[in-house]
Amino acid sequence: MIGEKQLIEEVKTNVPDAGQTISYDAATAHVYGNAAVVNYILIVKGRDKEGKDYANRYRNTVVWVKQQGHWRMAAIHVSRIRP
Repeated sequence: MIGEKQLIEEVKTNVPDAGQTISYDAATAHVYGNAAVVNYILIVKGRDKEGKDYANRYRNTVVWVKQQGHWRMAAIHVSRIRP
């Protein structure tokens, strides 16, 4: 299971681990003045230590707030979508 600190760092860098691919699906964005809510599905594919392929899907909701002309992430929620 991924820890909170590791998840935050992965979101910041958005760089997949070696051998992983990341793609996005079903993205929507709704802007409400100086705030926006973005929803999407994050798909992480790769191969585990035993050589078995995997594809994990995560539902993501991100809240952005515009401050001093810059969009800043205010909140993020990630839930794994179980098969």
